[in-house]
Amino acid sequence: MENSEQKKLEELAKDKGQKLAFFLSQSKMPQEQKEAWLALLPEMSLEQVEELLDILEAQHLSQETGQTDSDFKKNLTAIESEYQEKQADLDNDTIEKMKKLTDNL
Repeated sequence: MENSEQKKLEELAKDKGQKLAFFLSQSKMPQEQKEAWLALLPEMSLEQVEELLDILEAQHLSQETGQTDSDFKKNLTAIESEYQEKQADLDNDTIEKMKKLTDNL
């Protein structure tokens, strides 16, 4: 293997390792589980490490966006309530106009 390829692989491994360490440290799993994953890492294949990294990253993103999702749901509920109120007002107004129209006939 060429020296430049070896350097690229080492750099990639270092980046993946830092990313894995970050997501593992930020995870809300118990410390014992974190330590167990660290102990298993040397025995894991590259594919298994990649899969663990993907899972931890998805978990981190889910944790980080949880409040945003909650806020979005609240806003959506408020918009829906406002829409339903306006729709009810329109329905009532239409019914009243129809009554007046039929009274005038």
